[in-house]
Amino acid sequence: MKRPTLWPAHPKPYAGELLSCWVARIAHAHGLKIQTFSQLVFGREYQLWNRDIDRGAPSWLLATLAARTGTPMRVVRSLTIAAFRRRLFWHWHSSGQLRWVAPLGIYHRTRRLHGLQFCPECLAGDDEPYFRLVWRAAVLTVCPEHQLILRDRCPRCYAAVAFHRGEMGRPHRTITRPLCRCHRCSFDLRRAPQLRFSPYSAPAGDRAIAMARTLADRDRTGLERGHLDVLHQLAKAMVSPRRSSRLLEFVRARLHAPRVLVPRGKYAFEQRGVTERHHVLQLALSLLATPSWIVEAWESGDVSYADLSRDFPDSPEWYRRLIAPLNRRARTTRVTSAKIVQSQQQNRRELLGCA
Repeated sequence: MKRPTLWPAHPKPYAGELLSCWVARIAHAHGLKIQTFSQLVFGREYQLWNRDIDRGAPSWLLATLAARTGTPMRVVRSLTIAAFRRRLFWHWHSSGQLRWVAPLGIYHRTRRLHGLQFCPECLAGDDEPYFRLVWRAAVLTVCPEHQLILRDRCPRCYAAVAFHRGEMGRPHRTITRPLCRCHRCSFDLRRAPQLRFSPYSAPAGDRAIAMARTLADRDRTGLERGHLDVLHQLAKAMVSPRRSSRLLEFVRARLHAPRVLVPRGKYAFEQRGVTERHHVLQLALSLLATPSWIVEAWESGDVSYADLSRDFPDSPEWYRRLIAPLNRRARTTRVTSAKIVQSQQQNRRELLGCA
């Protein structure tokens, strides 16, 4: 069988590159607009940019990219969100919210959510600016290399990153431009103001950088599952719309951390902007480093046992032991059971004349 010929231009993916970014660079390497290249190569019937190809790339697309660029399939797959499996999440599903993965909120070809982050210093240091896969991780809000808080939108017009739209509606533009330009106002994202990372507590800062480095290092097996699961549960409790949870404000007051507006609504942690996520993660990491605060928050009525345990059946043993004493229902049941047993024993003694 004849092997597929390579495309005239077949740049290899950069280390840790995002699949969609690589496709865009291949198009530009041919001197074509991204939409034009996609239609010529993959056909008009396949609307690649109406979906999140980083998460749900069809097998034929991956196979075509591998064959026509001479790139091993394992490398192509490593550019997709599936590479986070067993690192950030353990249960894959093709639709709905994936744990710790920032969604794009795709509506036709637009992006309603700010699910692709970036570090302006990383983009500025690239010979050819490109977007990294780890910038789709909602748990990552800090660049481990430059110690900067990541950005998730254009600082001028606040548009989400959508490099595939940079040439749309501009039929007379024939020269491709860097992917780091805002598709709406053309602002160069490399020039975005830099926000230096200032941790709320030393343990939170150390842990945030350690997690960021682990995610960026593709040779490591992953993060400790129990720690990540509990961190997610605490973050979820902090943004919970339930009145019973005032955990976020409790921890913020303990740390004397700045106030950040975190609307309490039916928005998953992963759907929130980087400013909110960074604030919540700093508080949750500090709480995880001082587990006695969880008990104190419960005692003060700022969090309930239900908030800490809801939809968390596979929690690690150490966490179950920590919050078990906070379960009033279980404590009441144990006390009631003890009284029943004591009463039954007393009744037996009376029947035997031993009272």
